[in-house]
Amino acid sequence: MKSIYVPQSKLAQVKGVLKQFNKLLHTNGVSQLQYEISKPLVRDWYVTERNWVENKWVDSGIKKKVKLHKIDIEHMLVDIEGLSPVAFLNSKVSDFSDLLNEPVSCLSIAFKEKVLTPKELAIVFDENRYVICSHCNSHRKRDKAFVLSDNDGQKISYGASCVNAISGHSVVRIAKWCGYFMHLFDDMLKELSQLSRIVELGKKKGSTESVDVELFVSAVHSFVGDGKAFMSAKKPLPTYKRAMSAIDNEYNFRHSKLFIRFSAWVKKSKPKTQFHKKARFAFLEAEKVGVFEAKAAIIAALYNSFLQTVEYDFQVELAEGFYSGLVTVRSVEHSHKINHVVLRDPFGRLFSAEVSLNFPIGRLLLITGVISGIDRENGFPIYKLIELEEHQF
Repeated sequence: MKSIYVPQSKLAQVKGVLKQFNKLLHTNGVSQLQYEISKPLVRDWYVTERNWVENKWVDSGIKKKVKLHKIDIEHMLVDIEGLSPVAFLNSKVSDFSDLLNEPVSCLSIAFKEKVLTPKELAIVFDENRYVICSHCNSHRKRDKAFVLSDNDGQKISYGASCVNAISGHSVVRIAKWCGYFMHLFDDMLKELSQLSRIVELGKKKGSTESVDVELFVSAVHSFVGDGKAFMSAKKPLPTYKRAMSAIDNEYNFRHSKLFIRFSAWVKKSKPKTQFHKKARFAFLEAEKVGVFEAKAAIIAALYNSFLQTVEYDFQVELAEGFYSGLVTVRSVEHSHKINHVVLRDPFGRLFSAEVSLNFPIGRLLLITGVISGIDRENGFPIYKLIELEEHQF
């Protein structure tokens, strides 16, 4: 169970996020969240006061008495004799090295960012290529199994029927929750924490005033992050205007994790072009006085330039070769006979592929494919998938 505290003024928004997440779980056949909201209690709460001081916004944390609701959230709990689920496998789609008699690839869903290695796959199969179940000490031709880990990191294999009997959950629900929705649940909790912030503006921003540079960069990131296209100032609706409009309308967007790195990158850079010289000067000035609309376009363009060079060390990169896992359809571009799809895994990694099938946006897919290369056009690695196939659980 997870417990969070939410100001009464933010309760409707938080309930909306929870309902939307439950709708997603229900659509995909996964147990919905159960939550209980307490009656409001007056407690101390840190409120962000944002005041206009010397031509820039200044934030300060002030402790105030606020009406709070405690929300207890119960999510799907997978208890398998104290063992941690590592991955789900289906041996029907597997390939072995005849020379070494070892598995090379297998239809699987890794529950962590790192995909299963052939060495980890070998835990599941014996020398006759039968699936091992360490719970009932049997070796036989079974399709589905789980890789589990104990407290010491030792990995073992359990047959799917044993896992079902022990946990009380169906194999499909465990695979979907641990392989996808558990990670979305963690992201949702972070979103709820952000939603629960109270920001009180001491003075409404006018057209001649600036916005905080970190706030502006976070707004820009919300429009260009995850591989979304950057719109220059020459486009009908440029990214910088969308970001400024979002701030004006107090739109809730996530704080950019990359701001500190972006700031350091700008300060360490040695500009060689007029654009980078002007953009660097504009950003350094904005750190002192905020972002004025006249300089917003060039700072947004500088951030986009930064995204094209940054390496995402917080995201485990995948090697070229066989890939298997759960993804959702993020976008589809239709053309004659072939559709170009962009897929997203629960860790934010993006995949592009050309398929003849028409996948609906938002659909959850269990896939196999071959990563043939990486495209870094927008700074975010997008993995090129070939031989894409959808599979049933």
